[in-house]
Amino acid sequence: MKDGPVPSKLYDIFKAIRGDSFFPAGTLGDYFSVHGERYIMPEKKPDLSYLSQTDVAELDESISKYGEMPFGALREISHDIAWSSAPDNGKIIVENMLREVGEDEEYISYVAEVMNCQNAFLQ
Repeated sequence: MKDGPVPSKLYDIFKAIRGDSFFPAGTLGDYFSVHGERYIMPEKKPDLSYLSQTDVAELDESISKYGEMPFGALREISHDIAWSSAPDNGKIIVENMLREVGEDEEYISYVAEVMNCQNAFLQ
């Protein structure tokens, strides 16, 4: 999206909670509320038992690094090669995300092959 990458299903959930979606929010409003256009607030404490210790550590690190960063700064750092190579409101290609973080082409090819195999089973 114009302000940076957004997981599409998560965006669908927030639009439903905000009330501007074709789909009803159902019970999702029990977990989140939307304030203004951009602020998502939790309505319940998270159940961290679904996450591993490393998941929690990574989330804590991201919150520490980006949690207080101004919107403009977040927007700037999110407009990288992976984002700019995607079509408007289109999908960001995983291979470009891997290139962005410095993975080598052999590993990128391997990941692409695994993803293609997984997608073949989902169709």
